[in-house]
Amino acid sequence: SSPILPGRIFRTGRVGDASDKDREVLFQKLGIVTLVDLRSPTELKDDEALMSEAFEGFTDLVWIENGRRRDGCLRELEPGVSPVQKSRGRFGKSQNGTSGAVIDAEDEMCEIGCDDPKTLPAERVLKKSGGRKERHFV
Repeated sequence: SSPILPGRIFRTGRVGDASDKDREVLFQKLGIVTLVDLRSPTELKDDEALMSEAFEGFTDLVWIENGRRRDGCLRELEPGVSPVQKSRGRFGKSQNGTSGAVIDAEDEMCEIGCDDPKTLPAERVLKKSGGRKERHFV
């Protein structure tokens, strides 16, 4: 017996490529307000419809791991910012203090943890969203 109630979780393909009629069924008829995207950054990068108008009105949240533990943080992205941009490396200071070195995005995420003022502990965010439409990138 599954702890998931029937009709509560739906698996989809690339929602950004869905027709207007399909999106109407998903968002109006079924009332879906939360999307969880489990694709890797490489898979997201290849999705040309990732930032399509299908997601207008959605708040994008990126999961940031806190090491290898199960806890972590969520960062709310500014409207129009792709989650792929947030998962790439960035420039900064290396361990020896020289600037311009590329810092691996995964190292950045683990270092940021919940100390980043733009993130919130996941346990505080992962509650009822009050009807807000959200896309979670895990």
